[in-house]
Amino acid sequence: MKRTIWFAVLLAVCLCHCSQQPQPPEPATPNQVAHDPTRPRVCMAFQEYQLGDKGFNDMQYTAMAKAQVEEGFRLELFTPDNETPSERVLEKCIAADCKIILTTEGYSVKEPVERLAAVHPDRRFILMDEKVVEGLPNLTSRYFITAEAAYLAGIIAADLSQSGVLGIVGGKQENTVLDFVVGFEQGAKATRPDIVIEKRWVDAADPTTLPWFNPVTAANLTQALAEEHRADIVFAVAGGSNLGVFNKCKELGIKAIGCDTDQDHLAKGVILTSVIKKLDTVLEQTVKQCVNGRFLAGAHGAGLAQDGVSLSPMRYTYEQIPAETHAKVAAAKAAIIAGEISVTSAWRQAAAKAVDE
Repeated sequence: MKRTIWFAVLLAVCLCHCSQQPQPPEPATPNQVAHDPTRPRVCMAFQEYQLGDKGFNDMQYTAMAKAQVEEGFRLELFTPDNETPSERVLEKCIAADCKIILTTEGYSVKEPVERLAAVHPDRRFILMDEKVVEGLPNLTSRYFITAEAAYLAGIIAADLSQSGVLGIVGGKQENTVLDFVVGFEQGAKATRPDIVIEKRWVDAADPTTLPWFNPVTAANLTQALAEEHRADIVFAVAGGSNLGVFNKCKELGIKAIGCDTDQDHLAKGVILTSVIKKLDTVLEQTVKQCVNGRFLAGAHGAGLAQDGVSLSPMRYTYEQIPAETHAKVAAAKAAIIAGEISVTSAWRQAAAKAVDE
């Protein structure tokens, strides 16, 4: 179902009020942007998330709205519903004469996009957070080596844990989530080899609801990790369900770590840091290249060295973290960028498995 930009703006206003945080100015709507008829029509095809997650998709929408204002192209949003599954959303974009089609959650529609790109060479497809097959000149993807930034978060968690037990609440086991997990585990184990890490998955606990919008189940998993396993820091990697983790951590007096965007303000002093994918800057750059005829096909990854991932600046918790720990994080970051520390990535693991098969 096609949503207008007005809906997204109203939703953004609601989010600003609920979080009580200073927010950037609202993105302009199509009626406020002078469309250049020579510019291609750009469409965002949502899959499972949609807007309102305070992270992954909200960040991408902000980037697209900013690029729209600066470049003057027409922007439209397409979202699934019970009658329009994810693949049909892509077909609706094509039927609407969209020349550039962005799939916000590329990991969930990789194969359909590759198939459609092959039969629609006049369209340009952008997959975010996924690796595409090489060889299609009209298909590009941007994926993030979040394992590298998550490694740094693992150092902080291992250093600050008093119980010696860390928890992870993930949405479901797919590369885009697992990359956070494997990096976090490596950083924690490198810092404190005897650290215990307990993982729980929202989709396994409640398969009837989208794992990215199930804060109740995420909160229940967090409580179990704390009460049954003594986890005192929980890494939330579950999209909009992260809110359940943060609220439960605040209630229990334990700490959390966020993901995707800087989520620290959602529970000030509770969220130690967030592992950030710079979706907004990477997407804005990619879209501007596309609308100006500089399309770069293939899969392109961004880690610490490419400034595609980072930790949040820890505005509310910096003083809680010992100077020694900050020094460890800085040293590890420099070593990863220099190639002196090799962080295993879920993307690389998946690629190696594909070769073996």
